[in-house]
Amino acid sequence: MSIKAIIFDHSVLRSLSDSNPSDLENLVRWLQSRSLHWVVLATQPENLKVVERILKKSQLPQPTLGISRQDIPGRKPKGAPEWISVVSQRLSLETWRMVYIGDDDWDWKSALNGGCVYIHASWSKPLDKKITSAIVIENPSDLRILLEHLFLREICWTYSEDLPDIRLHLRCLLKADASLPSDQGSFKLQHLFTYQKRTLKIGGMPAHYLIMLHALSNLYLEGLIKPGTYFVVYPGHTTGTKNMVLQEFLKPATAFFSRSYYREDWIRRFKDAPDTSLMRAKLNKRPSFIDQTNTVCLDKKSKKPLSKSPKVVVFDDFTTDGLSFEWARNLFYAAGASCVVLVAIGKYGRKHFLRTPKIPLSPFEERGYKEEDFEVDDISLNESNDAADTLKKLLEEWKSSKPNVRIIAGS
Repeated sequence: MSIKAIIFDHSVLRSLSDSNPSDLENLVRWLQSRSLHWVVLATQPENLKVVERILKKSQLPQPTLGISRQDIPGRKPKGAPEWISVVSQRLSLETWRMVYIGDDDWDWKSALNGGCVYIHASWSKPLDKKITSAIVIENPSDLRILLEHLFLREICWTYSEDLPDIRLHLRCLLKADASLPSDQGSFKLQHLFTYQKRTLKIGGMPAHYLIMLHALSNLYLEGLIKPGTYFVVYPGHTTGTKNMVLQEFLKPATAFFSRSYYREDWIRRFKDAPDTSLMRAKLNKRPSFIDQTNTVCLDKKSKKPLSKSPKVVVFDDFTTDGLSFEWARNLFYAAGASCVVLVAIGKYGRKHFLRTPKIPLSPFEERGYKEEDFEVDDISLNESNDAADTLKKLLEEWKSSKPNVRIIAGS
């Protein structure tokens, strides 16, 4: 379930021909070796012909498609989603089976509006200030490493579950005790997300950036991030808090993956709750679901957008029994969401406890519930035996190759 096509703005390829023709040849040969479709976009048909002549002169294969403004319905300019939908239709591929390599804000807008990942080729043009958030690559060899690492691989979730009948969609990247490689030695997920050690790096990139990119690229490859998707982070156990590592990255990074949005204040803790990790680890107590239902609600400002039935992705750093996730799932469905996807970076144990309300919920109100208001059922999540090993191997490769990839996390 990896990408099947790469879209290039014509100037990205022409700049390689002008500066270093061997880079262009290596890139095209690599595309051919991976059996990838590749598409060239240009506003003017003449620019497509220039690329065609360059490739022919170098005895390189021609792209699968060349698309100009003449091919776009209504001849809409760059930035319109039709530039992506035309490619999708011609190749018979979903938009999440493609990535877009561009060099200006019009390419960026075309990709995001069309539901496609945008990657900025800074060898062609410096990043424009209008592009507020992007994955930036410095040269074609770094592009190949990035694509192999995030988009040309199998989806890696240690735990995943889809039960459409009860509207459960749950993803967990790793077991909570997973040990991962970094430039400073091995580390645990808790170092990043509990103790918030942002100094850890893998191949020169902040470790939490790379881990989060894996989670987001998994969602993208599954078709779970589309234009209009909303992201939230489940609140901490005290009012006004969230996991800052998750929030700081998701806020800009959701803009890498189609036209999706992070909403910091859609779900809130209106009253302090017990620290569930402390209860389990030191007090040997089992947390109560009521600790979530009676302290967390949705903010009223989310009422209107949720009434339009969007998809919502809920992130949390760790999950054990699913108390937080189940309350978030029930709240967002009660408020009108069409699909709620629950994503944890780490998972303790394999069990997940489903909660089904027996009474109508009031998702926007600060109110109290009782345990008997919910039916409880437990499931054992589907587990991948090799997902963790695959991810560790990819991280080791990234660490050793040290690609020049930057994450621009603007506003």
